[in-house]
Amino acid sequence: MAENLVLIQLRNMGLASVSEISYLRSPKVKDGVAKAVQRLKKSGQIEEVEIQSDRYLKLVETTNKNDISDQIQILSPFDNLVIQRKRLKHFFMFDYQVECYVPANKRLFGYFCLPILKGNQLIGRVDAKAHRQEGKFEIKNIFFERGIKPTVNLKQ
Repeated sequence: MAENLVLIQLRNMGLASVSEISYLRSPKVKDGVAKAVQRLKKSGQIEEVEIQSDRYLKLVETTNKNDISDQIQILSPFDNLVIQRKRLKHFFMFDYQVECYVPANKRLFGYFCLPILKGNQLIGRVDAKAHRQEGKFEIKNIFFERGIKPTVNLKQ
């Protein structure tokens, strides 16, 4: 079971530390993950890489860069890419939190602001509201990251 968890997490995240793979898991599962990592490294399915003096695991099979969609995507706060906020900030320099738990006068981006992903870059946030009964999605505001200049493409 732990080997499967390691492989699934590495497919989802691309690369991860043992603690990131074990995120929100019981101590028993964390111990199983550490042992599974050793078995998977020994079998040649995963390998360690070093990034900025930190050690991460990745699948030996590599992802083709052409597999990355250039389509703009609005992410859920629970998406694998953003759920671990410390990891998100470390790899993407994207400081994110769900502000519905923050007092209104202290919110920076809005009640339910969602990350915007384009290709392999987080380009901004959208403060949005779903009006489910009307079947509408309201965009209250859009905030772009520093250095991102939005353009309009009117071609259909």
